[in-house]
Amino acid sequence: ARLGEGPLFRPVDRFGRLGEERLQGRAVARIVKRAAVHQARAAGFSEAEVAELAAVVGGHSLRSGFATSAAKAGMGEWEIMRQTCHKKRETLQQYIRLGTLFRPVTTILDL
Repeated sequence: ARLGEGPLFRPVDRFGRLGEERLQGRAVARIVKRAAVHQARAAGFSEAEVAELAAVVGGHSLRSGFATSAAKAGMGEWEIMRQTCHKKRETLQQYIRLGTLFRPVTTILDL
């Protein structure tokens, strides 16, 4: 897009036109959910499994997944906090714990 200023992540309409405003958090959640559901269906999961997946996946899945993966890779908490902008260690630890709930989702998205 050769953007020189303004938000980096912006909405794109169905005609491919780039918006001027930043992409909203709800849009990110919808994109993540749609991608997870698409991958689950493509992998042959039942509609009940797809519905269960859709109920637990969202924008924060990305943050939890990053924090969990970084912790498993041996990154220090302060390094992870610097990336995720967490101010409290306790909050980060919740994200890392929550990230373990998404292990099946990670498997689906890696297909």
